[in-house]
Amino acid sequence: MREISGLNLPEGSLVLDLGCGYGRNSVLLSRYFANVIAADFSFKSFSDLWYLSCKNIHPVILDCRQLLPFLNNAFSAVIVIHLYHEDLIANLIDAIQPDGFFIYESVAGNGENWRELSLPGEVKRLLEKQFTIKYYLERPVGPDKKNATVKVVAQKKP
Repeated sequence: MREISGLNLPEGSLVLDLGCGYGRNSVLLSRYFANVIAADFSFKSFSDLWYLSCKNIHPVILDCRQLLPFLNNAFSAVIVIHLYHEDLIANLIDAIQPDGFFIYESVAGNGENWRELSLPGEVKRLLEKQFTIKYYLERPVGPDKKNATVKVVAQKKP
């Protein structure tokens, strides 16, 4: 078994780092898991070939605003840092294996980026039927506090 941030995932686990940017989290994940899919919509994210130093990182260009091309139960864990789209979480739920993890952190809500964030309670509502929420922190942001930053660790129910 491998442990990272308190998670116990089986040897050989496949992990998705969605919105990987320049790969900071993908490289860390590659130290603990057999295979990491590093996915981003921008070719620029992969332009300096950072992923070549890790043989178990597999770069993928995709647009998370579209239906995602992953099979059901493909991933032991999905990590999404500083990325949000209204259908993103719903599109990822089936790709996570039973007992697998969803780790999510929204953008911080500084400046005008609060406009891109979910509504308070929205992320929790999307997850709570099929996941056990292990950690959840939400902070209202924006001039009317009608949006929220979110940090969540959730484990899919068996």
